[in-house]
Amino acid sequence: MKKMDGKEEFLDFLLETGALRFGDFILKSGRESPYMVDMGRMSSGSNADRIGAHFAEAIIERIGDAHVIFGPAYKGIPLCVSAAMHLDAMLDHPVHYLFDRKGQKTYADGGTGARGLVCGRIPERGESIVMIDDVITCGQTKIASVHLLQTLQPDANISGLVVAIDRQELDENGEYTAGSFQAREGIPFHSIATASDILEYLKQQKLEEHATKMQAYLNKYGIREVRQ
Repeated sequence: MKKMDGKEEFLDFLLETGALRFGDFILKSGRESPYMVDMGRMSSGSNADRIGAHFAEAIIERIGDAHVIFGPAYKGIPLCVSAAMHLDAMLDHPVHYLFDRKGQKTYADGGTGARGLVCGRIPERGESIVMIDDVITCGQTKIASVHLLQTLQPDANISGLVVAIDRQELDENGEYTAGSFQAREGIPFHSIATASDILEYLKQQKLEEHATKMQAYLNKYGIREVRQ
């Protein structure tokens, strides 16, 4: 059996909260998936606190520092707020949150300027920005977020993207989604856990039906490392 290096506790947490589910789901990409990762299922304050702690620990371990945590609306909003709260207590400088609006704010300090596109701290030059989200599937949301941050701060220092789960899938062009995002945008990619971690977890828990369906899905859409 593959060692999971403590990721069982994280996956236990996702299952307990319903953020990780098994069944039949249609993804944004149009693919039929036997599993779904949806942080929007977390609704209690304690769960928001716990997921923020997981992201904060991952950011410290993989990236090392951050001044602004960006989460795309809507599911990224509680993630970036909670992660920023934890990091603010862990680092020796203030850590802020930032998220986008679904529509341009046209009143008060909004108008047609950058402030009307977001809520939270607009990064200053040189500040480290970390993007976070629940998953990366097709990568389009992440690319749009990069462009938004570069609009807000032309010299944006985006230190990395951290997601809860890397689905380890190929895109419609046969390229590894996370890898192509990293290569195209020049932004390091990290995940707290991966699809292969979930598969190993299912095997260890002897959930053979779910494991069989997930392996079949990965054989069809997954990167070479997760195929049988």
